[in-house]
Amino acid sequence: HQQQQQQQQQQQPQRKNNKRKRGGGNNRDEKAKDSPIFEIPNMSSKEIRTKVHQVVRIHLKGYGSTTGVSKDDPNVKTMQIFKMSSSRGGGKRRRRTRPATHRYVHFTLQKRNVDTMSCISQIARVVRRTPKTFAFAGTKDRRAVTFQRVSAFDVDHGRLKSAVRKCLNRTVKVGSFEYKPEGLRLGDLTGNKFTVVLRNVSLGAASGDEVDVKQQEQQENMMIQETVQKAVEAIRKKGFINYFGLQRFGTGQVPTWQIGLRILKKDYNTAIGMLLMPRKHEKKDAETARKLFRDTGDIEKTLREMPKFMHLEASLLKALREYGSSQAVQALIRIPRSMRLMYIHSFQSYMWNQIVSVRLNKFDADKAVSGDLVLVNGDENDVEGEEEEEDLRALPKVKVLSEEDVANYTIFDVVVPTLGTDVELPPHLAEEYKKIQDGFGVDLINTTKHSFSEAVVTGSYRKMLCKVQEFECEVLKYTRDDENLADAESRFEKVSQDSTSNLPSSDDGPENSAATAPKCALKLRFTLPSSSYATQAVRELMKQTVGRRQIDK
Repeated sequence: HQQQQQQQQQQQPQRKNNKRKRGGGNNRDEKAKDSPIFEIPNMSSKEIRTKVHQVVRIHLKGYGSTTGVSKDDPNVKTMQIFKMSSSRGGGKRRRRTRPATHRYVHFTLQKRNVDTMSCISQIARVVRRTPKTFAFAGTKDRRAVTFQRVSAFDVDHGRLKSAVRKCLNRTVKVGSFEYKPEGLRLGDLTGNKFTVVLRNVSLGAASGDEVDVKQQEQQENMMIQETVQKAVEAIRKKGFINYFGLQRFGTGQVPTWQIGLRILKKDYNTAIGMLLMPRKHEKKDAETARKLFRDTGDIEKTLREMPKFMHLEASLLKALREYGSSQAVQALIRIPRSMRLMYIHSFQSYMWNQIVSVRLNKFDADKAVSGDLVLVNGDENDVEGEEEEEDLRALPKVKVLSEEDVANYTIFDVVVPTLGTDVELPPHLAEEYKKIQDGFGVDLINTTKHSFSEAVVTGSYRKMLCKVQEFECEVLKYTRDDENLADAESRFEKVSQDSTSNLPSSDDGPENSAATAPKCALKLRFTLPSSSYATQAVRELMKQTVGRRQIDK
């Protein structure tokens, strides 16, 4: 028994030494080969040694430190700083640092059927970073194939490319990588280019029974060409009303502007209920979780049933579990700030659309009138940018037009404010603004304090009419409904020499749809300023209207 104890005592120090060699501490075993050692003598104070270790670990990337003893006096402590080994053999792996000119990787992001915020969250998850690592100049629509530049801080482009290709290849592509010293910021764009295809275009059959099919088709094609040419010339000359599009107010069952209104009125529990209520045309597991919470109110059971992609709803439920329904505002604050701002901006946009309709109906719709607002310097970059945060930019100076000023400006110079604390109201519309606000029971102009901080907004100025730039229209024929007429993806492949993979030609449709009789399509190409909506330009081209019923629902 004594012999066994002696053997165990002899083995224990050896095991400790082995663990120390394999462990991830900052010791000499991790030192790079032939690395010089910087020694600090007389480090007897443990408190000072601890602080030096922290400084080395935080500020001297790629270097390690260890505590030793003096060669002259074994009782005197010293510290040694050395360059870490780059091999994976021992110690904690450290991320390689990049030069200042390569801190941000910029790349082109192509996505389909996913909004920008969700797409960035998915990419962050597969590369094991937070969404804050990525930045972009503006958001893009969900229901489209979109392309935009994105920047990522301290992310290797090879790792990003392989992770996206492996995990997100069906919906997301990345390419055209470039390293730069600075990242992107919201608002760093001058506009957006669009390619829109309108399929199955028809003006109706020609009259008369004697007209054969071929002649009827030729006649219809000529009518389409003439009608399209007139519409294109009209929109080039007159532009279109710069309304916020329907997607600004949410394409789901619950309009985002109504959630924003409930928040502004401090009806937080109703706002949360609207965010968590069941919705049509949603995935089965998401619908089940929403109905479970609606019927039982059981937060724990709902969280277990809730799918992983419902990040916002899960955050709300966890906050409700922590704070209770009496602290609903604390639960709403758990939502990402970009989403909180979106609800308030959506309500501002809803009121802006209403006041613009009043302006065009009550006053001359073809020219500027006395009382209208225009920018002092006339710089279009000073008007509202796409999703740019209001508190990060100064409002431009505006002037109220007098009768003498009207002749010097056009209808395209007129700006209309979105309501906030810092904007100047056009005097001939001030009473209309008040009526609209009173109708909703809010006062954005005089609200300087609010329990929901994002509810205090400064406002902005937005052009009332928008000019279409680089407008092109092409009439096409096609026989398959899934035929790729936009050529957006193929153009991305040509531009992106470092793209991840070959892209499919159709939008998740059938591989080979049946051929049909030739149909007519319109391919539109145009450029719009930031924050202007292509859907509104297309509606103007097609002479379609949007009623309040559509926006409300």
